[in-house]
Amino acid sequence: MKKLGLLPRLIVGLIAGIIVGKIGFIPLLRVMLTFNGLFGNFLQFVIPLIILGFVAPGIGDLGKKAGKLLAVTTVLAYGSTIVSGSLAFFTNSILLRKILPAGAALAEGSHPEAGLLTGYLTVDMPPIMGVMTALLMAFTLGIGIAVVEGTTIKNFMNEVQTIVEKIITNIIIPFLPLYVAGIFANMTYAGEIVKIMSVFAKVFGIIIILHFVILLVQYTI
Repeated sequence: MKKLGLLPRLIVGLIAGIIVGKIGFIPLLRVMLTFNGLFGNFLQFVIPLIILGFVAPGIGDLGKKAGKLLAVTTVLAYGSTIVSGSLAFFTNSILLRKILPAGAALAEGSHPEAGLLTGYLTVDMPPIMGVMTALLMAFTLGIGIAVVEGTTIKNFMNEVQTIVEKIITNIIIPFLPLYVAGIFANMTYAGEIVKIMSVFAKVFGIIIILHFVILLVQYTI
């Protein structure tokens, strides 16, 4: 498995999850869902650390030009976000509501989660800060590192970045296929896999088309 790329491993996890869900061995399913609960909570805990670990050192490495380059990058990023968000909104308003009848069923009050299993236990892992707080902290520390030109905080944030890289490489990426397997095993057991895969295929196709549209606009401008 380690020789495969992440995408093939995710596909293997998806297929394995469907098979396990079809077999319907509840103790195994609940063990997988216990792992999913722990891993999902851990991901929520790590996300602010990932933002701090990568954004702050990146801005700090820009040096004295961080302010100007950061302003340009921010304008481009927010402009791209507004264009992409508007495109997604109009796509949802015009197209998705017509081709995804499952969305209408959900809006009418159906509860597909009623047939889902739960894990044996759960452990709360609240993040140390919210995503927006982490972004603001990362920008503040990054600009501060660039302006002050000190080494203490810069070295500290570089070490945080190294730690985060190790977490992603040694924990998140290796166990992500198991997480996907648990999700699809539970959906298969609940009998929702056909509907969800049908919706997923349609949405995935639309996403690919929108990606090409955004890339075309960016490289044309």
